[in-house]
Amino acid sequence: MSSHTAYDGNPAFLTHLGEGLGAGPPAFARRSRLAQALRALGAAAQNVALPAAVLALAVIGAGLLLAVGWLMGWVLARPFDLAGLDGAAEAIPRWFAITLLVGGLLGQIVSGRSRARDLHRRYWAGAGPLERSAGPAASPAGAAATAGHDPAPTARRTP
Repeated sequence: MSSHTAYDGNPAFLTHLGEGLGAGPPAFARRSRLAQALRALGAAAQNVALPAAVLALAVIGAGLLLAVGWLMGWVLARPFDLAGLDGAAEAIPRWFAITLLVGGLLGQIVSGRSRARDLHRRYWAGAGPLERSAGPAASPAGAAATAGHDPAPTARRTP
């Protein structure tokens, strides 16, 4: 993805950057309107492609969860079908599919929230801007949490 680096060809940005750094305005070739339009179209396509791909993967995942849930329910509903309980035999696969989809969605939400809470507590809670850069031991809460631990390893470990 290169759309986030579109500033490297923007004459106004390069002029301000050069002046700000004391180098003066840069020398660059002027692009035609067609080249500018193609670059803008490419950037827009890249900015749309990633969310569209994530959405497509989410839809595929939801479809797989529904299919697996329905198949599990269908297998478990066979005895009800053989016993002549057609209403239950038709409802069980639907309920399994919906339950698996909702359960998977809620599981991801709870897991993500729990992980975010742990990371926030570990790196940000109770720390001001200067304490954040110094690490968890710089704040009183971080010092209490790290008491008794070896202070030698200063690099943060990412889980």
